[in-house]
Amino acid sequence: MDSLLNALYNGELAPADLAPPKDPEYRAAVEKRQELTKQLLSVLSAEDAARLDDLESMYGLAGHFESRQAFSSGFSLGIRLLYEAFTGRISP
Repeated sequence: MDSLLNALYNGELAPADLAPPKDPEYRAAVEKRQELTKQLLSVLSAEDAARLDDLESMYGLAGHFESRQAFSSGFSLGIRLLYEAFTGRISP
C-alpha cells in the first residue's frame, strides 16, 4: 500500500472493517439478538420467518447508509479541525 488515499480509492482499505466495536456490551447485544431471533424463528411460520429475514436485511441496509454517512461526516469534521489547527482560522 503506497498511500492511504490510494488504498481508499482502490478499495484496499475499508475503515469500517478496521475498528469493530470492542465494547463488551456490543458483543453481548449481538449474542442476545441472535438468541432472540432463534427463539422467534422457532415459533414462526415459514412465511413469517421470511418476513423477519427481510426486516433484518432492511435494518442492515439502513445501518450501512447510517454508518457511511457517519464516517463521511466524521472525516469532514476531522479535516475541518486540522484546517483550523494549522491555519488558526475557522474552516469555511
